[in-house]
Amino acid sequence: MKKGKLLMAFAAIALVLTGCNKDKGDTRTPEQKVDAAIEAVRNDWKAGKYAEDGVIEDFALMTSVDGISGVTITYTSDNAAVRISEDNKTAIVTRPEHDQSDALVTLTANFVCEKVSKDTKLGVMVLKKAAPVDETSVAEIQAAKDGTVVSMTGIVVGRSILDPKFDNFTAYVQHATEGGLYIYRAPGSDYDKLAVGNQVKVTGTKGSYNGLVQIAASTKETWQVEVLAENQTLPEYTDITSAVSSVEGNDNSKVSTLFQSTLVQLTGFRVTSVEQATIVDGVLDGSFNVLGMVGNTETMIRVKDDISESAALASTFQGFTAGDVLTVKGVGDWYNEFQLVPFSVEKTGNEEFTDQEKVDMAKESFSFNTSSVTADFKLPVTADHGVTVSWSSNNAAIAVNDENATVTRGEEDVVVTLTATFTLNDATATKTYEVTVVGTSSVETSTVLTRDSLFAGITETSYAAYNGDHVVNGYTVTTNQVMGQNNDKTANLDALQFQAEKGTITVKNISVTKVTLITVSTFDYDNNFTFQIGNQTLTPTISTRDMGVTNAGGYAFNEYTVTVTLDTATLGDLVISKTVGTKGAGYVPSITIE
Repeated sequence: MKKGKLLMAFAAIALVLTGCNKDKGDTRTPEQKVDAAIEAVRNDWKAGKYAEDGVIEDFALMTSVDGISGVTITYTSDNAAVRISEDNKTAIVTRPEHDQSDALVTLTANFVCEKVSKDTKLGVMVLKKAAPVDETSVAEIQAAKDGTVVSMTGIVVGRSILDPKFDNFTAYVQHATEGGLYIYRAPGSDYDKLAVGNQVKVTGTKGSYNGLVQIAASTKETWQVEVLAENQTLPEYTDITSAVSSVEGNDNSKVSTLFQSTLVQLTGFRVTSVEQATIVDGVLDGSFNVLGMVGNTETMIRVKDDISESAALASTFQGFTAGDVLTVKGVGDWYNEFQLVPFSVEKTGNEEFTDQEKVDMAKESFSFNTSSVTADFKLPVTADHGVTVSWSSNNAAIAVNDENATVTRGEEDVVVTLTATFTLNDATATKTYEVTVVGTSSVETSTVLTRDSLFAGITETSYAAYNGDHVVNGYTVTTNQVMGQNNDKTANLDALQFQAEKGTITVKNISVTKVTLITVSTFDYDNNFTFQIGNQTLTPTISTRDMGVTNAGGYAFNEYTVTVTLDTATLGDLVISKTVGTKGAGYVPSITIE
């Protein structure tokens, strides 16, 4: 018996002594393995910016390194602001009080492989707690200056899925008495805290995006989420049908902003159009809009792909047609005006639109974006709801024959008024558009695509309103999932907004030697756009400029100049698209084609 125990003991010792070299094919010595592990941990530490940016919560410690076996890693700390968990896997953070200094902590990581033992020092800055912020009403927060540190208590009534690339998410928090706030880019570590039904106190930076008032997690020092109670009963839905239908001038931008981020209900929502959605294997791929009337006020339902309750209704909404009457419950949202993100929907009837109503709606939604021409072009002759469109011109510089517009250029520019007549049976309506015929004396060496040159006069908030053919500098430009954006709350710019992974601009039959695309973002540029002419994919060069401004959430903007240069002029269709696999919309103030 003793002999057996002795053999087992020797076997255990042998396993420990030889464990560092057990990998077949790994010929590194124990010291080389330790050095490689130290380098890996240091690189991970540097990427985490624990010393530079600081920490406000517990974080994981590396206790092993992929591809390196037999090396054990343990940690000790020189300051109680960071304690090491018993299993050696977590750094437990205790933040200093707001009237104390940030804590500078040194962790010692010990690496052991057989008889080789080495230490490395790792710095951590533990940020002190933010000074207490008095809670105020939602109305007072909405009135506060962007960038102000604010605090509110409420119940989480909705949240997005966790973005795996950026490890953040958004949420809606409704105040107990009135109004609510949108939580922007909350870190993934707070996902459980901001679970639907939790009562929370949120402190952060006040911001706004196209009128949607938010608390942003832009600054670690001031961001804080405290869970006061879990699994609380959600507030009742407030029926705001009357408030929307009777709003001044039937203008949805004048609906009370206190409906933002609160649970609300619309009854009698009469569908006018449903934007076509992409649904793959039952999963919504890209948000879409449903337009309708609440009384005489046009209102938008925004079916969001990143909010599970909303995305689950995609197929249901795709089945609705013009005239269907709905009761929709959801959370109040905002994009320059009130919109509703649905959590449930019920069809309660159908009220067929009259021919005149259809004509008026078609006129309102009709898209014609040609502002200047140098060559013949096609005119759209159909509109929504089965309405036909006929055209007339007040000047021979553009002669109209059905869908064909024939351009005759003189030396000087000529402004022509085109009149579109919308017809359905006996119902009619008209709308005029001004188009400049560019004179032959005008020298044009480049074509510049901007919000104004592509989308002059369009103010809609859905991609569908912008999709189609446009004419710029005589070239046909087809846009798909690209819309005009005026983001005056952030970088104060007009831009072309490319939908994530889908936005595409195609310039037909153009000779190209150089393309310069300007884009702005609070994120690093990561192959965000793809350039093709014919079958050739073009490789761009990137330069970066700090714009010296931040958005309402406190995130700094960079301007990226993305340049493609060809050796010789190449004729073909130029396609510029938001690269598949890159997250987030792309904001492009200009594209210059030479």
